[in-house]
Amino acid sequence: MPLVGPAVAAAILLPISGCQQPQPPAAPEVAVAPPPPPAPAAEPPRHPPHRVVALAWSFEFGPDQCVATAAGDVATLRVAVRRNATVDLRLAVSRPEGSHVTARSKANLRFSGPSGNWTLHARGDARHALGAASGPDEESLGRAIILLGGGTLDVALPPPGLPTLEIPPAGPEGQTWSDCARRQII
Repeated sequence: MPLVGPAVAAAILLPISGCQQPQPPAAPEVAVAPPPPPAPAAEPPRHPPHRVVALAWSFEFGPDQCVATAAGDVATLRVAVRRNATVDLRLAVSRPEGSHVTARSKANLRFSGPSGNWTLHARGDARHALGAASGPDEESLGRAIILLGGGTLDVALPPPGLPTLEIPPAGPEGQTWSDCARRQII
């Protein structure tokens, strides 16, 4: 078989290459910027961290009343037991401007400690205090005595509310108060 020479091959390929469509000129290159990153999601409102405030006990004894007071820098918890009267538990706020305690306030006082747990419904007064008075009975006195064992008191108020109050065990002086309080009620 004879081989085709270069002249014949060029003659065959020229007409074929002429049948092809000419390519359009390349489009000019345009730089495309990447899309901006998505906006960060809105953060939920931050509340200040919840504080815990330590209280310290003091006691007053008299022939007709016994008063136990646990006080700290933002609040004072006072339990007064009077002869043939109610057991009065009053939580006074030392810094009322941020506490939301008003004369119309209602709050639950929730105590939890190794000696027991209880919840009392308290009402506000004009002096920015929450108070709960209960009858002169063993149950009311029992709540007061449970406080002497130490624990925490949380007050359910709107934010910012009050910090958790850490109440220490009352020790021997607390036992003396407990004996005094029993004599007032029983």
